[in-house]
Amino acid sequence: MISDARKTKAQLIEELNHLRETSGKDSARHLLDRAPLPYLSVDGDARILTVNQAWLDMMGYREEEVIGRWTGDIMTPESQAKLKKVFPAYLKKGELKDVEYTYIKQDGTRILVSLDSRLEDTGDGLRFHTILHDITGKRRAEENLAASEQRFRGLFESNADGIIYLDIFGTILNVNPSFCSILGYEADALLGKNILDITAEPFSERENDFFGSQEFQSAGHCEYEKNMSTRTGIMCRLSSEFGSIGTKRANPKAYGLLSGI
Repeated sequence: MISDARKTKAQLIEELNHLRETSGKDSARHLLDRAPLPYLSVDGDARILTVNQAWLDMMGYREEEVIGRWTGDIMTPESQAKLKKVFPAYLKKGELKDVEYTYIKQDGTRILVSLDSRLEDTGDGLRFHTILHDITGKRRAEENLAASEQRFRGLFESNADGIIYLDIFGTILNVNPSFCSILGYEADALLGKNILDITAEPFSERENDFFGSQEFQSAGHCEYEKNMSTRTGIMCRLSSEFGSIGTKRANPKAYGLLSGI
């Protein structure tokens, strides 16, 4: 038997419908309260008919506080307006997937929820069976990551040192403006090349020991001076610092910082 935690949303809804038809309301209610995911059903006017214990735990309400209410009553004004606008289309389509609304918990906290719902005609009226996913933390993490990437991009672009990103084979993945200025290349002319294509000498023993090694794959680091070729073929001596990013499982890459000496 598949455990409740491993059942899909569709399986949970199917079991709920089956038990309602074959075993009556008590069995359906038992399944609802055992379900690990928050569930609610609403009628054709979006008024709440049923919620399970996981939904009550997530939202902090008592059951008697929400049954019979328009579901928009516990949403933000923006989500209320969205619901009013699109609910008629839900009725025609009969289902919705990954639709996001911001709910207001009993304590006033706002949570972002993704809904998956399917419409059923019970004979006594329409009923939407809905599974909810709290994606507040996920969205916050995505926004923090985007902000962090934006800050990094600013540092990358404005850094006075030349910065280069390579894969484990030495293929150039990205360079910053200072790197291009030091060697006289346009960025597009460098991307996809191998680092050896712009060095004026073969890899040293230290470099060979670093690139492609276990040290590289486990966030290694090395510093040395390096002769590199400019676009016009002039050799320049640079202070080089290379370190690895990520792990063997996470497609390791290297970064390099170069400055003239």
